[in-house]
Amino acid sequence: VLQISALVIGGAHPQDFSITSTCPSSLTANEVCSVAVAFRPSVQGARTASLLIKGNVPERAIGLKGTGVLPPPPNLSVSPGSLTFKSTVTGLAGETKVVTAKNSGKSNLLISTVTVAGGDIGDFSSTNTCGAPVSPGASCSISVTFKPMAIGSRAAILDLASNAGPKSVALKGVALAPPPAKILASPSLITFPAQPIGTQSKVSVLTLKNVGGAGLTISTI
Repeated sequence: VLQISALVIGGAHPQDFSITSTCPSSLTANEVCSVAVAFRPSVQGARTASLLIKGNVPERAIGLKGTGVLPPPPNLSVSPGSLTFKSTVTGLAGETKVVTAKNSGKSNLLISTVTVAGGDIGDFSSTNTCGAPVSPGASCSISVTFKPMAIGSRAAILDLASNAGPKSVALKGVALAPPPAKILASPSLITFPAQPIGTQSKVSVLTLKNVGGAGLTISTI
């Protein structure tokens, strides 16, 4: 009967190897059991250890070796590469468009910052779902809204910083002047019925509404 008192990993780098065993404490003649060995390197380079089998026979050492390599990097791609927004009246929120950031690499993608930079940064704002690690093949999204603060062509850059390097998306749109103020009076004509001289009629109400795009100032009535 073979007695197995211990299965131990020793040697230079025992922390990089692990074992699971189906072996009982003793084996009869021709009885078989198995020991599964796994390798998980902690650093880059050659790693070695020994599986030591202890029992009622001379200790047996099984050599273990492997090589730790750097994990394959993530890869960041963005789509689309630029955003053009519909023309929008100054001061009003216009379109919201979405940029998709995808990890086409082999390890987790970490997007550390998503910021708007460039000349007209106050005209574009963004929110995103990229706060958590993006696993290989997965993606997250960035929503960009155009709200121009001045008339004319407006442009900025959406910058992404990540452990796969930076990416940029061009942003542009046109800001329009608001239409002028315009007053609408309702009704357009107030007609009173015949009224005895010296007496006051019932009050009729005139409603004024600004149907233009700019503020209306009424100086006198």
